[in-house]
Amino acid sequence: ITIPETGGLKTETYDSKGIRNYKQAFWAANRRHQKNILKKISVSFSATEEGIFALPNRAISVVKGSRMATYDGYITAVNGLTVELSQPVKFTSGDDHSLVLKRRDGGVQSVKVTPGSHDRQVIMAEVPQEAIYTGNSALKTEFSFGNEARHNAQMILVSTVDPGDDRTVKITGFNYDKDFYKFDNVPPFGRAFSNGFDNGFN
Repeated sequence: ITIPETGGLKTETYDSKGIRNYKQAFWAANRRHQKNILKKISVSFSATEEGIFALPNRAISVVKGSRMATYDGYITAVNGLTVELSQPVKFTSGDDHSLVLKRRDGGVQSVKVTPGSHDRQVIMAEVPQEAIYTGNSALKTEFSFGNEARHNAQMILVSTVDPGDDRTVKITGFNYDKDFYKFDNVPPFGRAFSNGFDNGFN
């Protein structure tokens, strides 16, 4: 499969395992082509040992790090749906905002929030799936605050996950873009496939 069909000056040859038919090959080739076009930011960082749960080719939210740290921090106190934050946050008029909370297994959950009585307090719309931890015997629950555009900008597609000897995990990746999968379920050019009710060429 050549993308574009007319070829190019600097071509990349890519062999993939597990592909069984032309349709799968077409989608895989387009995914790789889209990633080459839309990949703009590369990241490399060390995570705690829970980082081992990150999987290559899966999107994660980089909740806390050097790339975007303005509205990131940890939860200092929680009372029902009222949450106290380690950092002040600012709401943008007309936008919906949320906290992306980091779970102990390395996953995240997004919870919609509204302003509290001061800039380090927010009110959650619902109780998160995992209880927020604010004690001192382990890491406090970390958060990332922002509107939808900011959270989307923090999505990273994992490339490699490398456990270290010091109980940390090195993770590399690049910016996620929904258009990586723009051509999924698009019929491949130059071939015809049966839908089970015709000969595939009508």
